[in-house]
Amino acid sequence: MTVNDSYSSVHLVPAANLSATYNISTSYGSVIDKTNIGINRTDSPDKYGDFNKHYEGKSGTGTIKIDIKSSFGNIMIGEGTKADMKEKKKVRS
Repeated sequence: MTVNDSYSSVHLVPAANLSATYNISTSYGSVIDKTNIGINRTDSPDKYGDFNKHYEGKSGTGTIKIDIKSSFGNIMIGEGTKADMKEKKKVRS
């Protein structure tokens, strides 16, 4: 499965027994993992900003390939709430 998304949120709820390999890239977004898959960030933050991020994870034997690319949106894997998907406001002190 391949998902290419811009300016919106992606909410993916995989079946508990799904055997998949996850490859996720974001630009100006974030990933929230609400599962036991163990999706981890694999890149290093850029010294000029943390804009592009890459994540990988695997459940079971990784039979199904899931690629998600998102620009300016958040990605949630698993069951979450509306509050989880809301953009966090930065507070200046």
